Amino acid sequence: MILNLMRKPSSNGCTFGILTVDGQNSCYTLERPEVQIPIGTYSVEITYSPRFSRLLPLLDAVPGRTDIRIHAGNWPRDTEGCILVGLGLGDNMITQSIAALDPLVTQIQQAVDSGDSVTITIS
Repeated sequence: MILNLMRKPSSNGCTFGILTVDGQNSCYTLERPEVQIPIGTYSVEITYSPRFSRLLPLLDAVPGRTDIRIHAGNWPRDTEGCILVGLGLGDNMITQSIAALDPLVTQIQQAVDSGDSVTITIS
């Protein structure tokens, strides 16, 4: 499974993007510009997050960082450096975050369970 995050230019403390799964649009993303994940390709696994008390995607080998996840949230303040996902865009926010996250986690888990590797390329 191949995830692609295509970022838009940052403004007003937000970096929006579009996440695709195997070439199909999946959802919007939001990151804080000052702690964005470096451009590159990372392997993704599903692990339990004690902070969020649930299974979430974890990006492996992000330079100088640990515990970088894809998770729910609406505002830049909801992330310390992870990728937030949502189905809609608002003024400096994303909306319907859980509605975007839950199917994404399911897709990634199914790929992992079937023995597929999962990667995300951030550009």
